[in-house]
Amino acid sequence: MAFLKKDINLRLIFLILALIITITGFSIFYQNKFKNISTDYENKTKQLEKITAKAVSEESKSQELSQQQENIRQDKEALESRYNEITSENQALKKDLDSIRLELGKTKSELADKTSMFNLLQNRFDQVEESLVKANDEISRLSAKVKELCSELESAGGSNDEC
Repeated sequence: MAFLKKDINLRLIFLILALIITITGFSIFYQNKFKNISTDYENKTKQLEKITAKAVSEESKSQELSQQQENIRQDKEALESRYNEITSENQALKKDLDSIRLELGKTKSELADKTSMFNLLQNRFDQVEESLVKANDEISRLSAKVKELCSELESAGGSNDEC
């Protein structure tokens, strides 16, 4: 080993040892850094997965809301269409009602005229009937008187064509 001591350069050994220690130190330093970066990466990945899951959930909610909004829009259009139909039908019915009211007024007026004419005719009929009853009574009374006169005439010895 004596020959090793002569040939060995102590500086070179210290230099190699320093290099080995430095490389080992850097390796340990970078290994710690790599572990920290890996841990941060895993944490960030987990957070990204949570955020992605939340974004997917929010997107599904957004699509659901969008679908509901579309359904509401369609329902609104259907209701507006039906409202317009009902409004136009209502206006047509109002026009019909107005014309029917006018017709009813005319009919009531005609009925009142016909009723007053009927009442007038009824009064005339009643008067004529009363006159007829009086005339029939008068005819009956006169017939009886004619019979009586005819009998007196026959008893007095006369005759007449009517008797």
